[in-house]
Amino acid sequence: MVPDRGGRQVRKTLKQPYYIHPAESDILPLAGIFDFWRNPDVPDDDPDAWLITFCVITTNATDDVGHIHDRMPMSVAPENWADWFDPTNTDIDYARSLMAPPAPGSLVTYPVSKAVNNVRNNGEDLLKPITVEDAH
Repeated sequence: MVPDRGGRQVRKTLKQPYYIHPAESDILPLAGIFDFWRNPDVPDDDPDAWLITFCVITTNATDDVGHIHDRMPMSVAPENWADWFDPTNTDIDYARSLMAPPAPGSLVTYPVSKAVNNVRNNGEDLLKPITVEDAH
């Protein structure tokens, strides 16, 4: 039981983690943006004066992921990586054209142990598929 915003005790629903990976590759490229910016509230000589912020661009989930969540990251196909990473590319419409949801059937998803939720756990065994019945 955990307190809700009103202070009442409610049951916390434990979410099932899933391993999502490309069916035919070891790399799952995600579209994102980042920026370096200066925090005006921090003195110039402070090492924390400059911040790096990052955002993953999302879209509606495809059927491969839609049973897990209604949103998913956009991806960038390998043939578009050079243009995506080109810092001189400032054309927003062109940048949008480089992104797309992963093609249907290109992602594999399966439930994994809730042990992945603890940062002290590490190892290949965390990626082993489990049945949903084993998860509860």
